[in-house]
Order: sequence, then C-alpha cells, then structure tokens
Amino acid sequence: MIDLTKVIKRLELIRNLISLEENDSISEQISRLKQLQANDEVQEIINILQQKAYSKAVTAIDGFLSKYNQLVLYTDPGIEALHFEVKALEKQVVEQQLIPYRKKDKWGFCTPDKKIVIPCIYDHMLQFFDGLAKVEINNKWGFINKKGKFVIPCIYEGANDFYEGLARVKLNNKSGFIDKNDEFVIPCIYEGANDFSEGLARVELNNKWGYIDKKGELIIPCIYYFNELARSFSEGLVKVQISNKWGFMDKKGELAIPCKYDWIYPFSEGLARVKLNNKWGYIDKTGELVIPCIYYFDEIARSFGPSKKVGSSFSEGVASVQIDNKWGFINKKGELVIPCIFDWPYSFSEGLAAVYNYKNGKKMGFIDKKGEFVILCIYEYANDFYEGLARVKLNNKWGFIDKKGEFVIPCIYESASDLVSDCFIDFSEGIARVKLNDKWGFIDKKGTQFWED
Repeated sequence: MIDLTKVIKRLELIRNLISLEENDSISEQISRLKQLQANDEVQEIINILQQKAYSKAVTAIDGFLSKYNQLVLYTDPGIEALHFEVKALEKQVVEQQLIPYRKKDKWGFCTPDKKIVIPCIYDHMLQFFDGLAKVEINNKWGFINKKGKFVIPCIYEGANDFYEGLARVKLNNKSGFIDKNDEFVIPCIYEGANDFSEGLARVELNNKWGYIDKKGELIIPCIYYFNELARSFSEGLVKVQISNKWGFMDKKGELAIPCKYDWIYPFSEGLARVKLNNKWGYIDKTGELVIPCIYYFDEIARSFGPSKKVGSSFSEGVASVQIDNKWGFINKKGELVIPCIFDWPYSFSEGLAAVYNYKNGKKMGFIDKKGEFVILCIYEYANDFYEGLARVKLNNKWGFIDKKGEFVIPCIYESASDLVSDCFIDFSEGIARVKLNDKWGFIDKKGTQFWED
C-alpha cells in the first residue's frame, strides 16, 4: 500500500532543495529550476495530493517531468519515481471509486463498469467528497457512506460538503456546522455562512459578517457588510474594506496590510493584485509593491482606453497584462516573459492558457509558456485544463479536448443558457457533470455516460 504521507514528504524534500542556496555541484540546475518557477509547481503538486486528487496529480507530475526533463534528476529522491507511486494511489482510489448514476429521475451510485452498488432512490446527489456523499430526499439533505448507509439523515433544508472536517447545514433557515457524527459543533444560529477554509469560516449575524473558528468562537467580529469582507482566507490573509479602502486582515483579526487601496484581489502564489490611483500593480505579504501600479484594468471595454492594463492574478508563476490593447504575461519580477500580442488570455492551468483571437470571429485556442500556439483558435469557448482535459464549445455544443487539441469527448452536450456553469462541472477525480437532452448526468474520460432514461 502506497503511503500518501511519504509521497508528500518526498515532494517536500524536492521543493526544499530547490529553495536552497546554489552550490557548486547543482548550481546550474537550481538556477534554471528557480527561473522556471519549478518550486511553485512542486508546491502545487503537493497541494493537489493533499486534496487526494490523484488523477490531477499524475497529470501535474507528467507535465513537470516533460517540462524539466533531466533537470530534476539530481534530486534524491527523484521526482520521476513519484509518477508511478501516484499512479498506484490513483489505482487504489479507482478501485473503490463510486460514480453518481441516474436512472430516469432518480440517483444512485455505480462502479466504473456501471455496476449499481447504491440503488437509484435519491432525488439529487453529488459525487463522494471526503468519504461521504450529499443526497436529497423530499427536499431534505443528508449524507451516505460508500456502503449506501445513512451517516447523517436527510433532515436539513440545505447542506454542503465537508470541508476541514465540518459541513455547513441549514435548519429553520439558519446556518451552522456539523461533524461526521451528525453532532452540532456550531449551532444553527447564523443568517448566512461560508465553508471552512484555512481553519476559519465567514458567518452572518444581524446582517453583518465576521469569522469564526472551529470552536465557534468569533475571531473577527460580525461588523462588516457582505461586500466589505471576502468570503474566505487566501494564503493566510483575507481582504477587508474600511472607510471605502481595502487592505488585508490576518487570522487574529488584525490588519496585516493597511486599508489604503481602491480595490484588491486575494493573494495568489504570494502576490496580490491591488489598485491605487486608478492603476494596478502587485504587492507581497509585507505590503511592499513588488510590481508598481502602472497598469490600467478594464475587463469589459478591454479594446479601448489607456495603453497598459493588468489582467489576472498570478498562476503558475505568471500573470496577464495588457499593453497597447494587446495582452501578454509578466513574471513575479514584473518582467514581460510572453509578449503582448494576444487579444485576451485566461490564466495558465497545467502549462497552457486559453486565449482569444478576435480577427478569427472571437475564437479561442491555447498557448504554452513560450507564448506559442499549441492548439489553434477554432473554438467558440475554451476553459482551463483540469486533469489533462479542457472543455470547449463548437456549434453551440460542448466537449473535451486533450493537450494536443484532439477530441477525447465530442461536442455533443448542451447548455440551458449562456452561463458556462450551467453546462459543465470540469473533470474531478476522473468524472465530469454534463447536460444532455435537458438532463444532467456524469461521464468519465472515455466518454462513458452513467445514466439511463
């Protein structure tokens, strides 16, 4: 049996090695790995593994190996062995994987070979998360285990998945949190609540919002309006608005970065996008401007206005910026690493970024970290890659492509509206939720449909 903890420790050794000061024996390799943001990518693989998303981790490791090739061979233990270990972890999960299965209008669970192991008796359900699946009967929600037995009865008006050991539930139109024994850890006394993240959850009392810990103690008092306090912490900080200016608060409820900005975005990869005097730049966690506020930002009228604009938060070591109405990418030093030649890019995900080509009828394709097209702009819409596949739209229908641009799942699925979220949930643990003939169902990466009408 492969031990996930040991796999993560091996990855941490590699990450820490990349962080070391250079020495004579490996200076060239470390220098190149630092330049290529390898440390961030190893950390991302660790994060994925901690979420037990093994299929996604295999894809991330394969991408890492194909990108850095022999550069990682100096590591001891080497990352190349992790591919096989995570594959083994993935196999362990697949062997016990249960997939939501719809029989007409009722839901149950089946194995990957379509053997139904939990009967289709539920009105609605979602896939298993952290060992339990959320199910609905007669407009009430509860949780079952992989044997189909109720762990938590369907008594709640609303319920969300378990995050950090607690699930948000609603009773009598109030929100609280239960553990997996159906014991109330935090009673249903709040008008609203968000899931726990980084040990804290945002809650609402008397139309004001604050944060509680897992004991239910108020860490940040409920004194902020909904749009003055972000819904979750990111990298240890949460954005907050005081006197119409934005800053960041730490987990003690103390201001870590003063409220002096016109607008801010959450921290991503150690940097946060901030707006000052109508221009955008990036700060680090000390509040220091790492990339000066020299960019304008306009997501809607992006073809007009000033000459420099800032786009996304950092992802995979780069962020998009606009210069003279064309978009490219900068690194964390503010250096332009992909020239501003694109009409509109998305963030990088699994080594590729979706971009628009307006001259081609606003079609989308994908570029790599060199700024070169690897998938041509032929799609009406394209989303990020997840677990090696990206959803794309052709002729108003949806399907999935791989990183070579080849169709793995043809564009046969529909959307009830123009909202992307109304059509798909991207692949997670090897399955995705799709809509066909105005009904929802799940598919795997082979396109197998887990339903019958």
